[in-house]
Amino acid sequence: MVLFDLDGVLVETFDAWVAVIDACRRRRGLSPLGPEPIRRTWGQGILADCRVFFPGTDPAELAGEYDAGFAEHLDKVHAMNGVGALLGRLRARGIPAAVVTNSPVAMTHRLLAGVHDAGAPLGSFFEVVACGDEVERGKPAPDVLELAVERLGRGTRGAVMVGDTDNDRLAAAAAGIPFIGLCISGDERVESLEEVATRLALEE
Repeated sequence: MVLFDLDGVLVETFDAWVAVIDACRRRRGLSPLGPEPIRRTWGQGILADCRVFFPGTDPAELAGEYDAGFAEHLDKVHAMNGVGALLGRLRARGIPAAVVTNSPVAMTHRLLAGVHDAGAPLGSFFEVVACGDEVERGKPAPDVLELAVERLGRGTRGAVMVGDTDNDRLAAAAAGIPFIGLCISGDERVESLEEVATRLALEE
């Protein structure tokens, strides 16, 4: 079983996030942030977004705005290099795959349905999706990983997580799941998704 973070691992969403967050701030009479403050808080989750970017905003309200905003900016989102090939190999070997993300449910499913690679929507490769607004605590807590494992109906034995942030690494450690870091340190480190196939012995 392989658990994947979403943003920066499966899909490149950064430009879309900047556009969506700044639009949400403008609606509240707040100045736009631009890329750097968003990059520094990358992957923090919607509860933290409410505290840091939108004080006093209800997370459910913001989740709805994010979903609507991403619908307008899907042209700024694309699959990461090699993701379709890797997911296809996992499926061919019968290895379950799950998405574990701090992003909200509706937005996550919109992205997985709207972004394609290897001739199919990314969502078609995953047995399970677990999101930050479905748990009490987002990453770096282990809750969203534990939810995915529960939905897959199996324990963590043999599981591995692929992520690209400290929050991912800390969540995997808290869940007792080995961590493959994409361009960051982990139990193992890779520089591309193609290398993940090597680490998981999925080569043809």
